[in-house]
Amino acid sequence: MISQLVTQAMPTDEINLITELLSLLTPAERNAVIANVEKTQSSIDIIRLLEEHLEQNLLCPTCGGHQIAPWGLGSGLQRYRCRPCGRTFDVLAGTPLARLRYKDKWLPYLQTMASSQTLRQAAAECEVSLDTSFRWRHRFLDRIAVHTTPLSTIVEGDETYVRISAKGDRHLEREAHQRGSDAVGPGRSSEDWVAVLVARDRNEHTDSVVLPHFTAEAVIEQVQPLLAEDALLITDGSATWESFAKQAEISHHPIYLTAGTRVHGAFHIQNVNAYHHRLKEWLIRFHGVATKYLGHYLGWHRMLERLKELSIPARILQAALGFG
Repeated sequence: MISQLVTQAMPTDEINLITELLSLLTPAERNAVIANVEKTQSSIDIIRLLEEHLEQNLLCPTCGGHQIAPWGLGSGLQRYRCRPCGRTFDVLAGTPLARLRYKDKWLPYLQTMASSQTLRQAAAECEVSLDTSFRWRHRFLDRIAVHTTPLSTIVEGDETYVRISAKGDRHLEREAHQRGSDAVGPGRSSEDWVAVLVARDRNEHTDSVVLPHFTAEAVIEQVQPLLAEDALLITDGSATWESFAKQAEISHHPIYLTAGTRVHGAFHIQNVNAYHHRLKEWLIRFHGVATKYLGHYLGWHRMLERLKELSIPARILQAALGFG
C-alpha cells in the first residue's frame, strides 16, 4: 500500500533518487528507515480499518444527526462537522477508542491480545508503558465484554467459582491477602469466591457473566434476555436453576449429577463444563484477575473462542468497535 501511495505522490525520477540514497545508507540507518516505514504502514492500516467500519453509518455523537460534512483532518483521521449542532468530530468519537494515541501501535498491541499476552508482555512487545497497556486493554475490551449473541435450541447452563481478587485496589476494606494463600471457605462461600455463570448452546454461542451472588433473580437479570423462546435449558438441577426456570417460565431439563447421572441421551452439560475448564486454564497466565475487571476477561475469552484461528488484530478491532 505504501508503494502505491508513493507512486501516486512522486514522479518516477524522484523515486529512483530515493532508492539511490537508500543504497548509500549503513545497515543500521537502513534498519531505522525500514522501522519508520513499517510504523507509517501500521498507522495507515489502522486508519483505513477504522474509516472502513465506522464511516458507513456515521452519526453525530452529540445530537445523533446525520447531516454531516467533511471538516479537515486530525491525527490522521478525517474530521466531520454536524450541520444542525455545529460540533466537529472524527470517526472514533463516541467509541471506547476515542482519544487513544499511538495508533501505529494498535495493530501490534491487538496481536498481543490475539496471543493472550499479559499486560507486561504486551507493554514490552509494543514499547509502551504498563499504564498505557492497561488502559488500551480495557478500552479494547469495553464493547467486547457486552453480551449480544442469542442462545437457542438446547442451552447448557452451569456455574463455576473464581477466587475474589482486589488486585490493584489501593483502598482495601480488609487485610491484604498474601498471594497463594488459601481461601477461607469452599467454592460456594461468598467471602472469598465469586460465581461465573456460563450458558452455552449447541451452536457454540456462549454467554458468561460474573454474579456476586448466585441467585435466581441474578440469573433472570443476566441470562433470560439472551434466551430464545424455544430454548431448552439443561442444568445440574440445583435449586437456583430450578427456581430460575420456574420464574422465567423456561423449559428446563435437570441432570442430577449428585445421583451419578451425567448423560440422558442428548441431554448433558459436558460442553459447558469443558468451557469452564478452558476458561480457568486460560486465566492462569494472568496470575489472578481483579474481580472488578473479570467481566472484561470473560468477554475476551469468549471472543477468542468464537474467532479461533481468525483471532487476527483486524477482527479484534472490529469487535472492539462493536462490529465483531
